[in-house]
Amino acid sequence: MAEKELSTQIKELEDSLKIIKEDITSYEQGNKERIRTIATQLRAILFQGCSGDTKALLFRLAQEARIPLICFGPRMDTLRVFDDAIFSISMSVISISEPNPSQIKYFLEDYLETTIIKIDRDTKVCPRKMIKDFANTEAAHYDDKKKGTLEKVKKVKFASNNYVEHSIIQIAKVIILLSSKVLIKLKESKPPMGVLLK
Repeated sequence: MAEKELSTQIKELEDSLKIIKEDITSYEQGNKERIRTIATQLRAILFQGCSGDTKALLFRLAQEARIPLICFGPRMDTLRVFDDAIFSISMSVISISEPNPSQIKYFLEDYLETTIIKIDRDTKVCPRKMIKDFANTEAAHYDDKKKGTLEKVKKVKFASNNYVEHSIIQIAKVIILLSSKVLIKLKESKPPMGVLLK
């Protein structure tokens, strides 16, 4: 299969970020249904397609720009577990600023596989699973079967939002910042027209 030109992939990321930014603004103005589009766009730029033979869009472009995608997330030992589905959460799901004592440094790819919430002793959720399950069941696909873990997390409340939405919005805001750094670097390098990115 022919590979896309670098300029095409840059445009794809720019288009996705534009949608995410607009929908975050709309979501924060009360249009809660916009969380579906945000989750779908995150899934598209952060995770591989079904073939699994290439890196996801943001990671491909970050590799080309030679920019490490660094963030800060919860320390595993700060997430306590309670019985009877009483939850333990970290207020800051992800950030790119200096961490507070309950956070540590991650490469974004590792962070997406890191447990950020424990519902009970057997239910642990990482950002990758949360975003993909939400996008697959409530946004892109509308699967007819509920995801058990996702249903448990959706019952967790944080302020006026459920924890799934709270987490997706925080992650999306960090992805915007990290992606912007990548795009700035790529545009500064001015790759020649027709260059292909593997």
